[in-house]
Amino acid sequence: VRGGRHTDYGTITLLAQDDVGGLRVQRRGSTEWFPVPPVPNSFVVNVGDMLERWTNGRLMATPHQVVHYFDNNPHRNEGDNGASSENSTTIKERYSIAFFCNANKDVVLDTSDFVAPGETPRFEPVKAIDYITQRLTATISSM
Repeated sequence: VRGGRHTDYGTITLLAQDDVGGLRVQRRGSTEWFPVPPVPNSFVVNVGDMLERWTNGRLMATPHQVVHYFDNNPHRNEGDNGASSENSTTIKERYSIAFFCNANKDVVLDTSDFVAPGETPRFEPVKAIDYITQRLTATISSM
């Protein structure tokens, strides 16, 4: 696996990818991974954790990972039932460009704009800078 299962911390991630592929997404509550085939002249848009929180969970962050593709069989990769580098020749190079969009540091992530009448907010208001700092600190602390 090139990039293990994760969600992005910000609001939205825009991703331009080459024709190699390898990006996969997972539905919440599922163990199945779905490939995101590269489409020429397009961007993949991932919702991040900050936007999920801000919308009180109406928009959900996209769990995703990147897996290796091998030159001798472009239809198999290391995430496909037993394919591995042992029975493959060369890992295909993959290039992508990600643009991570975040709320301005002073914006308060408050779910009140997204909570329906009678619905309880799932998250307390927090400044965007405090939220992203908490997430990054937790990541660094776990290393």
